Amino acid sequence: MEFTWAQVIYSSLPLLGVAIGGIATYMTQNNVLKKQLNRDIEREKSAENIERLKIYSEILRLEGEHIMCEYTGPHVEFNLKSYTREFRSIFFLKFYLLHQDLADTVREMDNIIAEANFNEELEPRQNDMLLNNFNKIINIIEKYLKEYREIKA
Repeated sequence: MEFTWAQVIYSSLPLLGVAIGGIATYMTQNNVLKKQLNRDIEREKSAENIERLKIYSEILRLEGEHIMCEYTGPHVEFNLKSYTREFRSIFFLKFYLLHQDLADTVREMDNIIAEANFNEELEPRQNDMLLNNFNKIINIIEKYLKEYREIKA
């Protein structure tokens, strides 16, 4: 039996078609999976951001309900009791969601409070640092909420 090039070409065309079809299917599925993965990542980031914004909104609500700067004559005192009872638990409920600058400031406040507890009194310098850090936290939160609103607008 004699083989000709025409027979070889005709018999290899289906094999070539299967190979090209397989490659095209692989590329299409790969592209679809990448798009789906990117959508899932974006959806997860969005849900995480919403959760973070809920924490920030709760902090602002508490800040409006509690007097954090108590004026006692010539001095302004930080309301440590309200901070430790109300605010701190909200910050640490989902601490991992906080923006890094906010988390650093919260940890700095914790260190100041720990030092004051160790010394069994809140020194004026520590009180001023707590007031400044708390105001810094509120400003940071307001900045992030403003950025979120601008992005959504």
